[in-house]
Amino acid sequence: MPDPRELLVCLLDYIKEQAKEINPRGYRLTPTKGFTRQRNDIAGLPGVEFDIRVEGDHVWLKVPRLKAEPPPEIPKNYTALLTVSSDPSGPLPVLMRLL
Repeated sequence: MPDPRELLVCLLDYIKEQAKEINPRGYRLTPTKGFTRQRNDIAGLPGVEFDIRVEGDHVWLKVPRLKAEPPPEIPKNYTALLTVSSDPSGPLPVLMRLL
């Protein structure tokens, strides 16, 4: 049987979460254009999981964090013509001008 103190702590944590002020406008997706997705739109994508039940919680959607990958190799005969950054947030690829 669980310790009464642990039960009380869990109850107080639950009450604290329920007392938080939540702005319902933050959950409206109707004004967003092209973003709203239904379950059928994302079901079957790699790593996407639905309705995971763990003890004391229910996760309705779980998506793994994406890992940054380097860009594909430029063919050797094009390396003199293109400059590509390995940083995904870096500058766009540049096409060199030939004289």
